[in-house]
Amino acid sequence: MKLITHNILMCNKKGCTKNNFPLRLVVKQYADYEADNAQEYSANLMTRLLEKLDWNALKITVATLPDWGIALPDAVTPELAKDEAFLQSLHMLLVRRQIIDGEMVCPNCERSYEIKNGIANMLLQEDEV
Repeated sequence: MKLITHNILMCNKKGCTKNNFPLRLVVKQYADYEADNAQEYSANLMTRLLEKLDWNALKITVATLPDWGIALPDAVTPELAKDEAFLQSLHMLLVRRQIIDGEMVCPNCERSYEIKNGIANMLLQEDEV
């Protein structure tokens, strides 16, 4: 699962409607895809993605992953959105890095969603719908 995917996921458990985003990420294993196994870098694509991302949620999530060695600025300025090095590091973070095993935990109800073999299981049990 990629962080770009994580950036849109929230808890949908019945009754959990407040403070259910972003899900807290617990990473047990991650991998970086080589350029030939991931989508090619495109500055234009990354600039368009910046407009769609929930930057605050991404910043909060990345701050909980200190071993990833990436720190994000508080905000994306117009100058930063044109900075090639910044866009390339964002591409690495959002597109090439994948969470292999771990879980996402709702900050409100503590419901855990497993990530196994790079796939997040967001299915709810019958009593949670």
